[in-house]
Amino acid sequence: MGFIDVDSHIVECDETWDYLDPAESHHRPIKLAVTKGEDKNPVKFVSAVGTAYPALYGIGDGWGGIFPADGLIRQNGNRYDNGTLNLRDPARRIADLDFLGIDVQMLQSTLFIGAQAQNPMAEAAIKRSWNRWMAERVADSGGRLVWAAEVPTRVMERAIQEVEFAAAHGAKGVHLSGVENHCYLDDPYFTPLFARMQDLDLSVVAHVGRPVTQSQVIFPIGSQFPSMASFVEHVGSPWTVFWTAWVTDLNVRFPRLRICINETGATWTHSLLHHWQRILASMGDFKVQKTDPAQLEEKNIFIASWADEDIASLTALLGENVMTIGTDYGHNDHASQLTGHTAMLDRTDITHEVATKIVDTNGRRAFGIDPNFRPTDALRAEALKRGDELPYTHALDSDLASEFGIVRVG
Repeated sequence: MGFIDVDSHIVECDETWDYLDPAESHHRPIKLAVTKGEDKNPVKFVSAVGTAYPALYGIGDGWGGIFPADGLIRQNGNRYDNGTLNLRDPARRIADLDFLGIDVQMLQSTLFIGAQAQNPMAEAAIKRSWNRWMAERVADSGGRLVWAAEVPTRVMERAIQEVEFAAAHGAKGVHLSGVENHCYLDDPYFTPLFARMQDLDLSVVAHVGRPVTQSQVIFPIGSQFPSMASFVEHVGSPWTVFWTAWVTDLNVRFPRLRICINETGATWTHSLLHHWQRILASMGDFKVQKTDPAQLEEKNIFIASWADEDIASLTALLGENVMTIGTDYGHNDHASQLTGHTAMLDRTDITHEVATKIVDTNGRRAFGIDPNFRPTDALRAEALKRGDELPYTHALDSDLASEFGIVRVG
């Protein structure tokens, strides 16, 4: 058995913007840095959650933080080889997947978690370049690296062009926030986009994060988190996507469109689902019913869990066919756990069958990945011949892994 990693990241670099259409080259992002004092010492942009950006990208009239190439935004966490996060060396990243026992990894943007250009044409130009950079960098991965496209939802014709390009070049999803172009995702505005996405077998990927702009005065430039209080808006965006998929007729209008919620864990579903049952009760006989897990499957909803959650309680609420798991490869924060798949398999409060669905089967269903595509099987066979053990067949050495699954990859 190999794993499906539903949540990992790339880190944008200067080459990301080399794919701008020549007619739109004036929209190329620029680097912004701040120096202090006569010695011009660089100043990092540090947020309340500890993220330290050495510089920013100016994208149109917005901004986004530039992550370091080794992923160390703090002094602790995973350090990555040069070339694995910015995809200058995709083969090295695949070697990390081999080490971790991951068959397929879903790649998502770092910049566009919190960056947004107000100018719709600038956004369309920049996201076009991003998608073409991604397509080229994963082209030789043999299906090991799949990705979530970035689309300019305020220019629908361009958005549809991007999903068509992405689907033809290895993408398995489209990254969307809880509110796009001032519309919730059940708005009829998205009908042409979602109709094309389901025809192309592309999933909606809702990741933790809400785009901020310079016009939001409470978010000073360079910080997505001026105080810890703002974090609730960061996690609220994917919860909004879940709520939209759960309480509206989105699945009736687009019965083949899958909704994947990443990097929020799954414990919050207890609260939102209970809220909905009380709303239904208040409109009827005031008898609060239990959520039927089959409804989540009917609505094609998938939720990435964490290995330290109460999985037994969550499977009782959500069923066995909804939860997935991701490593957050590329980032160093509370959601990162490179050894999360192994940790899930090691749990004793759920059956091996349920754990297998979370680390493998459900992720394949979420992104339409062939259940027979298992490249790490060959690695296991070779290791057994040599008498070796692979990292996902035993607990990692305590010097390499902590409770958070910190591993020095590379």
